[in-house]
Amino acid sequence: MSLAEKLITLRKQKGMTQMEQAEILSVSRQAISRWKVGAAVPSTDNLKILGELYETPIDYLLNDEKDVRLNYWIVCFCAIFILRRYITSSKITKIAEAQKMSPMLLH
Repeated sequence: MSLAEKLITLRKQKGMTQMEQAEILSVSRQAISRWKVGAAVPSTDNLKILGELYETPIDYLLNDEKDVRLNYWIVCFCAIFILRRYITSSKITKIAEAQKMSPMLLH
């Protein structure tokens, strides 16, 4: 999916008009229209705003070949999984240490 297609899809998902989007970005409606047909691309600053507005990584907007949004969520999931394992193993280690120090208190 191209940048132009993604911008159209995301804008429609938010239920926004081109005019509303233009006002948020402080650009003309014609600029939005040029992005829509692929005749122009948003500036870096506008891409940052679009990413925040649509709650999507800029990488997803710019990458035509694969769905970076999916990769982003996979990385987030993996990070959470790793943190949970670390926290769990830390708790187990602390419990084991406490048992060694005072086994009578924990039984």
